[in-house]
Amino acid sequence: MNIIQIAANESGARPAIQTWQGETPPEGYAVVDDMDLTVFYESMGFVKLAVDDAGQVTAMTANDAARASYLAAREADAAAEEPTLDALLDILLGVTEDG
Repeated sequence: MNIIQIAANESGARPAIQTWQGETPPEGYAVVDDMDLTVFYESMGFVKLAVDDAGQVTAMTANDAARASYLAAREADAAAEEPTLDALLDILLGVTEDG
């Protein structure tokens, strides 16, 4: 059987779908057998789940808001970490603040 984590991670995404050999999924996971998983992969795991009382995923929809928020935060982090041209030149030339 294939299983998915029911609760999304802090980012809003879910980890990869896993193969499980047990008879029932572990706590916190639901079964996703016999379901088209295209939306999961196209949404990079940013999906909302509907799970029935038996622990079976009955619907999976894209969570575009969580994905957009995550990607925006990643872009902001990348821009903040990008060194200036002067800093790169100092690194390449071995220039230090001491002179």
